[in-house]
Amino acid sequence: MHDATSPALIRANRALADDDLGAALDILLEAVRSGSTDPAVWSEFASVVVRAGDLESMSFEALDTMFALCLAQEAVSPRLLGPALAVHLKRHPVLAPRIGEHAGDDAPNDGAAKGDAKTLDDPDLYDALSGPTARQTLELCVVPDLEFEALVANVRRTMVVAAVEERWSHPALADLRLVSAVARQCHYTGYVHAYDEQEVAAVEGLAAAMAERPMGTDPQDASRVALLAAYVPLLEWDRVEEVARWVSDGPADSPLRAVVDEQVFAPSLEAKLRPAIPSLSDVTDPTSRTVRAMYEDHPYPRWNRPAWHDPRSLRALLEELFPDGDFGTVSTDPVEVLVAGCGTGSHPIATRMLLKDSTVIGLDLSRASLAFATRKVIEMGLEDIGFIHGDILDLVDLDASFDLIEALGVLHHMADPEAGWRSLLRRLKPRGFMRIGLYSERARRVLVELRDHLAQGTIHESDNDLRDARHRATEFLRTHPRGEQVLRWRDYYSLHEFRDLALHPQEHRFTPAQIAELLERLELDFIGFAPLAPAARERFLERFPEPDRLADLSAWDAFEEEFPDTFLGMLQFWVRART
Repeated sequence: MHDATSPALIRANRALADDDLGAALDILLEAVRSGSTDPAVWSEFASVVVRAGDLESMSFEALDTMFALCLAQEAVSPRLLGPALAVHLKRHPVLAPRIGEHAGDDAPNDGAAKGDAKTLDDPDLYDALSGPTARQTLELCVVPDLEFEALVANVRRTMVVAAVEERWSHPALADLRLVSAVARQCHYTGYVHAYDEQEVAAVEGLAAAMAERPMGTDPQDASRVALLAAYVPLLEWDRVEEVARWVSDGPADSPLRAVVDEQVFAPSLEAKLRPAIPSLSDVTDPTSRTVRAMYEDHPYPRWNRPAWHDPRSLRALLEELFPDGDFGTVSTDPVEVLVAGCGTGSHPIATRMLLKDSTVIGLDLSRASLAFATRKVIEMGLEDIGFIHGDILDLVDLDASFDLIEALGVLHHMADPEAGWRSLLRRLKPRGFMRIGLYSERARRVLVELRDHLAQGTIHESDNDLRDARHRATEFLRTHPRGEQVLRWRDYYSLHEFRDLALHPQEHRFTPAQIAELLERLELDFIGFAPLAPAARERFLERFPEPDRLADLSAWDAFEEEFPDTFLGMLQFWVRART
């Protein structure tokens, strides 16, 4: 929830406090339909839509308009909307049957399925994909759905084959915006889509069609370049500098400009920013060096814009998350925050936006990830946020202490998570707070089985090998009784995030009971889990009705044993130093 500044938000927050998502959605839906310009309204509306789940009860047309408006709002993170859009687009009167026709089209690179030719030549398909919601989805979101992914792969194949055969009248090529949108989707997903030898030849043919003549001298060169960008980043093409000059001299609103911005100008700026990022010291721990190499190759995660947050004090945030807690002695002054393992910056940027007048430092092993984060901070014009390259184990070299330290998804990738946690504690102020995220032993059982399954084959680090490993993973998960859960995760639909999910070189997992033992050794007090799904909270309180049990890790351990999927993402929780 947000600190309400408008009547709609006040009413919606009351409904959310009562766990009435339906009422909150109705209130916010009316507000956005009325033309609200309040970013908090739009951000909360998008959040509630994703949490509501029951989208099929709403009018498709009305919801389609709302999604299109949300995707166009700077206050809304497209990353958040992906799961809801997966449900929504499969209700599209034109796309739904065509998406269904491509079920199972996720073959590895030596034999990608081609889909139904009549479907792929149908102008109605491309008209539907060119609609505001579907096109913006392609441009901005990862859609966690195998059938939608297969449709995109087959559309891309249809486009590139038609282009190399000079069939420019094909409906797939009629709109440069759509061709560019497909290129952006493929780049955003890390080129997860399978392809076949005919496509490889077609891509080579596109490059050959532009050889030995100046770029842009043929009216179809924009489509050719966009199609190349749908298979490989333009930065890897030997004519990238010529493309950049040509596009820079052209219209600023050209659909191709967005493709070049993302694939050429942004990474070029990041390369210039990398040397200026300060470092703690050389990374010497063997596990840290292995993990660093992975994220230098594939900065994680790729994102475009964060969700908007109403800024509030740390005390106000804690009182909101844990209404039964006692935080009256916590200062409302601005806080100094360290985000350890900050990746590409979405986490520290969200924290900086959320905590009023805070100063945030992000720490990460990967300079490539930090360069991405630095570029985003520059683009957003944010102040009081900086980044340091280094290892959590070397924090002794950092001359600073913090009111709040956040480490979500990093400690479990260290050789010794407890040693990393102790290193963080040395930089925490007395009675300071920590927000921690650790993988759940019980919730990730299926992923442990998947990792064992993939280990039976040879897995290298090339994108082709990752695509083949993912194909084997999909076959495994489709027959596993809990595999459908993984197939709904956003990370599964980005090639490099799939690597982080299923092929990470170092991973530890925990139970609430193990966390309790860790906290005792570290002299930390457990405050509670947050975020916590309303349904999980309600079910827990039915099982353990005493309010103080929400902060009882032994109760949570018993609960998770009974409901092992409670913490599918991570066990995220807050703690406080005893001294």
